[in-house]
Amino acid sequence: YFAKLADRYLALLVDYLRNINFSVDPASCSMLRQLPIFLTIHGEMIALKQMQCYVWNPNVNKIGMKKWLEHIGSTIVFLDGTGEWRRLASSSSDLRIDAVPAQEIYTRFIFPNFSCLEEKERYRQLKHIKDHLFEESQLFQNQDDIHANFIDALKDLPCLGPDSQTLKCVSNFCSPDEDVFELFPEKFNFLPKCFIGREEKDAWVKFFSEIGLKMYPTSTEFIELCEHVAEGNHPKLRKASQTLLKALLSKKAFENNWHSTQHFIQTVSEISFVCTADLSHLTWIKDAHLPTKTIKRGNGVTITLTKLNGAGINEYELLWTVMPVIELSLWNFDMRTRARIESILNLCHVVTAPTTDQVIQNIINISKSVFSSISLFDKCPEKLKPPAKNAKDLKEVMLRNFRFLNSHIKKEREKIEELNSYCCVPICPIIVEDSNFRGAVLVKPCQTVLSSQAREYHPFLYYPHDLFEVASVLELAGVKREIEISHLRFVLEEAYHCSAQKTLDVNTQKVVYAAIKKVYELLKSNGNAKGLIPLYLPSHHQNLCLSTSLYYCDKYQPREL
Repeated sequence: YFAKLADRYLALLVDYLRNINFSVDPASCSMLRQLPIFLTIHGEMIALKQMQCYVWNPNVNKIGMKKWLEHIGSTIVFLDGTGEWRRLASSSSDLRIDAVPAQEIYTRFIFPNFSCLEEKERYRQLKHIKDHLFEESQLFQNQDDIHANFIDALKDLPCLGPDSQTLKCVSNFCSPDEDVFELFPEKFNFLPKCFIGREEKDAWVKFFSEIGLKMYPTSTEFIELCEHVAEGNHPKLRKASQTLLKALLSKKAFENNWHSTQHFIQTVSEISFVCTADLSHLTWIKDAHLPTKTIKRGNGVTITLTKLNGAGINEYELLWTVMPVIELSLWNFDMRTRARIESILNLCHVVTAPTTDQVIQNIINISKSVFSSISLFDKCPEKLKPPAKNAKDLKEVMLRNFRFLNSHIKKEREKIEELNSYCCVPICPIIVEDSNFRGAVLVKPCQTVLSSQAREYHPFLYYPHDLFEVASVLELAGVKREIEISHLRFVLEEAYHCSAQKTLDVNTQKVVYAAIKKVYELLKSNGNAKGLIPLYLPSHHQNLCLSTSLYYCDKYQPREL
């Protein structure tokens, strides 16, 4: 009978029941619950009896409502808050009908049955939460348990996935904007396309990030990714390596305290996941220091990997033969960022600035290249020519090393003085020319003189007129400013070895006789012949012999040269 009452008669009945003041008596209120005058959200008039009743909150999205209502049972009912029954009592609680916030309805009834919704329904519910409820709950979560519980339930809600059987929490998914995740799709879950393929992508990412979306790998995940790259099987190996190195040095990693644990630093710095720099512009001079691992690809490409511990950056020309060099320039960053990156690199034992010892060793390593073993009298082989336009010139590379030592000569003079023990090691770059080639070769300090007089003894002595800017370092290495007897002795010995005990050619004869005259002049001026005997001297056959094997013949007159 009551269900068939017209709205105006129902209103009259409610007015009558309210006016006789049933609401003051709990027993009377219980009797009212027996009357089928309560409008549900489905538009039905029902009696409440022993049901658990709630006032429907209009801030709850009704999409998929029938599905989740079926799962909560028939003893729970939601009433339309605009129904006439609201006038039965001053408060719905008098009728044992609870009015709860939208967040509580989601937490208690919708979230536990979220999997019964279809994908589009789940999307629309999440969008409604994002647009209308989440900001409020964020604002009051520290003041109200209802909002705090709603946020916590949302974080734990299995709401994303291709179907209801494989739904996972947001924390199982990662940001679509992070390159580290993108390069390892087999190791991470990504947000469904319906969230990232729309104009609201940024809003979705921001929303999900607040409820657990993985915005950056954990330190443990990062170590696993480094180990994966070190295996050399990644299809985009070089890019993956560069991306991981960038991630390690990023502000996000710093904020996530990756570098605060000694275990993480030690582990990462010992994994060979970093690509070495392209040193083809230098390796034509001398091979680079061996990397930790070399990966050969089917297309002929070779990628070399090394670990951070013991690697160098920036100063390629000063370090490439001493240690593996990785491609990273700190000068591309502002001062604060550079300081942060340097602190991380130092923790990983990366050489951010070369030392004097390392540069000296680099010079010695270069001295063992083919440039120091060729004959200066023969034509230079083709392999001594730079292979490409971007190849570094040997002379410029050596000057770069000497300039470094020159800039440290005041503070570390004792270390640089160790170069004196390498006076017979070819470390001085000299330009040589012949009909087919003009370029630099390496000669010994003992055959280099910072005086133009050395030109008279070419090609046994050299005058490095373009090396005066590093003269202080060269002198420590054994280069003299004036010609000494030791130079002349060297000239005669080299002429002997080059002639192979045969008759000297005309040009060599001129050099030999000039050296002998100079020896005489020096002996005449200082009278010290110590270390001079034996000496290679020309015989009357114009070949060189040891002075101890020659006899003086006063009848022989050498022809004028």
